[in-house]
Amino acid sequence: MNEKKNGIMRNLRSSTTVNIIGAIVLLLIVFGAVVSIVGFVSFTNAFKREYSTSTYHMADTATRLINGDQVDDYLAGEESAEYQQT
Repeated sequence: MNEKKNGIMRNLRSSTTVNIIGAIVLLLIVFGAVVSIVGFVSFTNAFKREYSTSTYHMADTATRLINGDQVDDYLAGEESAEYQQT
């Protein structure tokens, strides 16, 4: 029985069909890994670009709305009319 099983396994290993299917499965696994890595890197880079752009726009908006000359008054607890408007 054991010899028969070994014979079947030897025939499967040397079979062209099994080798082709194995190579295709291996190729698909490698291709899937490459696509996953490229997708992750692209998403990360796009996310970083979008984050830096949005933070720049937030800082730009803050500098347009806030008058830095009156920060000392605000820290002292005084709220001017300009502060109320902002």
